[in-house]
Order: sequence, then structure tokens, then C-alpha cells
Amino acid sequence: MSTIIPWIRNLFGDGTSLTRPLTKVAIIGLTEAGQRALLERLSDTPISPVTINGCHAAWQGSSKTLGLALNAVEVGIDGFRNWRVSVASLYTDADALIVVVNILHSIRLEELRCELDSIVNGRWERGEIQTYYIARKGIPWLVLANFEDQMVDEERAKEQVASLGLDGMDLDWSLHPISTATGQGVAESIQCLTQTLELNVKSTKP
Repeated sequence: MSTIIPWIRNLFGDGTSLTRPLTKVAIIGLTEAGQRALLERLSDTPISPVTINGCHAAWQGSSKTLGLALNAVEVGIDGFRNWRVSVASLYTDADALIVVVNILHSIRLEELRCELDSIVNGRWERGEIQTYYIARKGIPWLVLANFEDQMVDEERAKEQVASLGLDGMDLDWSLHPISTATGQGVAESIQCLTQTLELNVKSTKP
């Protein structure tokens, strides 16, 4: 079981008593950004692969304690259009997005910026804007600057994530530096996300 789960249980109580449907959250990022490592820290059920047409597309898990159904998806992978549509379907209906940014791979920030822009605005293909990439509007985006096994540096995280241009995408987003290797910052960042989701649920109730 993940080391984060006992901390979460102390905070939220025993999740086995939750009966409401799990909230869909997609963990996205480029290859080797740390999506699966984060999923392993959050999920209190066994993680399983998601395959599309016999090819690996994502990992899935869930946390009854947090009330979250989780998909860890790699974006930016080339493939046939039907493949890209199927992969996009793993995050476009999510109630929140967690974007994992590997700070140690700063050379790929421009690639990630383009992918996130496609998720917000669509992608130019076949002479027109394709909308199958686009995530739901108005959902919270939690951006996690992953330092892996290095010391977490909040100022460095802000500097590098600024190059993604998220402020110009009209998003409800927040930034938290973390380490998927040590777990530093993970519990606090997920607490912020779950509180935001809870407030969103309350605000939609009649």
C-alpha cells in the first residue's frame, strides 16, 4: 500500500465508508514524467494496465479513501488517428487533470506546452481543428513539478512551469512542487485538489 494512504486516512477518515461514485481524475504528462510513480502513491487498489487494440495506453487505479478513479496517461505519443482518439478519451471526460512535469527534462517543456495547448484548444489536423483532444472546460488542473530524487525547489518549479503558458489558457490551475521518489509534497498537493473538487460539488448542489 502507498505510504500516502495512512496520512490521507488520518485526514479524511476511513474511505471504506464512502458510497458516492468515484471522481474521475486523469494524471497526464510526457513519457517518463512520473505519472505511474504518482499513481502508485495515490492508489489503494491494485494498478492495472489499459490497452487499446492490444497496445499499452495507460495505467489505472483508484483510491476509495480519496474518492478518486485514476488514469495515468502519456500524452504526445505518435500513432494512428484512431489510436490518438482512444487515448484522448482516457482524460477528456475527467473531472480534474493532474499534469506531471518532469523538471529534470526541461528540454521537453516546449513539447509539453504544445500538448497542453491541444488539450485546451484542439489540434490542427487534416486542414481543420480537431476537438477530440479537448478536456472538459472549467475543471481544476493540478500541475505537479516533479523533481524525482532531487531536492524540491519551489522557485525553480515556478520558473520552468511559467514557460508552459498556462496563465494564457484560461484555466483553473495551481502549481505544487513534488518528489515522486520521496513523496515530498504529494499529500499536500492532493489535499488541495480534493478540497477544490469538494467545493465544486457543493457549489453545484441546488
